[in-house]
Amino acid sequence: MRRCTIIVHNITWRALPAEFGNWNSVWKRFWRLSRSGTFEASF
Repeated sequence: MRRCTIIVHNITWRALPAEFGNWNSVWKRFWRLSRSGTFEASF
């Protein structure tokens, strides 16, 4: 799997590469992590 850093701002989720999996699953994971404060804690 390719490693990369993505800054999410107005991203088109359906345009994600297939390597990341189903776009809806990726979006749900991102949404849960952002609601839990994970990103704020890492910055």
